[in-house]
This record gives sequence, C-alpha cells and structure tokens, in this order.
Amino acid sequence: MFHLLRKLSLLIFAGLCVWLGIFVYQKRSVFSPIIDLAEALEASRERPRQPMESVSGKVLGITGEYSFQMKAEAGAVFNFQLAGIEPISSGGGAEKSVARLKQESRAYLTQRILSNSVRVAATFLTVQRAGLGVVYAGETNLNAALVEAGLARLNRSYLKSLPLGEIYPLLRAERKAKERKLGFWEEASAEN
Repeated sequence: MFHLLRKLSLLIFAGLCVWLGIFVYQKRSVFSPIIDLAEALEASRERPRQPMESVSGKVLGITGEYSFQMKAEAGAVFNFQLAGIEPISSGGGAEKSVARLKQESRAYLTQRILSNSVRVAATFLTVQRAGLGVVYAGETNLNAALVEAGLARLNRSYLKSLPLGEIYPLLRAERKAKERKLGFWEEASAEN
C-alpha cells in the first residue's frame, strides 16, 4: 500500500511539474524583463566605468544617422554620437532598405532634437569635444526611443561603457522593436 501511495504521489508531482513547465513556457514573455535585467547586469559588471559627465545645450545640426552637433550652455561646440548603437552598414544586397533606415533615423533625430535643448550623459569625451553619450530630450532617452522605433540596433560590446541604469532601457527597447518587427527587425523577419 505504501509503495502504491508513493508512486501515485510521484506521478502527481511529475504531472504538476510538467503542467508548470507548459504554463511557464506559454507565459515566457512575462519573464523577458528579468532576462533583460540579467543581461544588463552582466554587461555592466564587465569593466569599471568613470562617472558620466553631463553636457547640456542646443542642437545645431544632425551630422549622421546617430550623430549631431550641439552648442553647450558654456558656448563650446560638441560633436556627439549616440552610445550603445551599432552604425548602419550595408550588406547582403539590401542597399535600398539600408538607405531608407539611414534616412528615417536621421529624420527621427531631426524631428526630435534639431534646434532643441538636450542633455547628453557623456560616456566618452575627447579633447576636441567629440564624444559618445546617452541623449535626453527632457526625460526621454533618445537612444532607447530610436532603438524602440526599430531605427537602430544595439551593439552589446558598446553597452559595456554604459552604467546599468542606461543599459536596461536600451535592452527593453530592442526587445520591443523585435517583438513588433519594426525597422531593422521588419527587414530581418522578411528575410526569414
């Protein structure tokens, strides 16, 4: 009798484990923020960073799909590129889609920041006043907004220069763009 009860309880336990596994698999999208946070923690742990310098000013012009020129409040002119973002490159015969994405990303930046005041959390600055950074228009993280619109892809090795608080929104934005098949991800899903 005891062996029968033991086998029955093991069978019920195994059935519950299978049911739980199926349930978790069906609801796996609920766990994507945790996965993104784990990836952000890993990227932020890889190398020590210096504190980010904040530069505020007015954008004078858009110089590329992910770069712009701004005049700081102190009067100095800076050239910045968005940090953590992979430059758009052509390849595989998709010249028209690459040109379209470059044009759309440049138009996106133009619409949001040209002649407006922005704050750049600079991750890297040179003596010649060129650098990389996370750009904010008000409270909006434009790096993440551009990625979420599907107009930019993240480069995981570039993320290592950013603090955790900047990495996580970028990873979440990329996941949202992939799920919605926007921009780059629309092209990738069309190829498959």
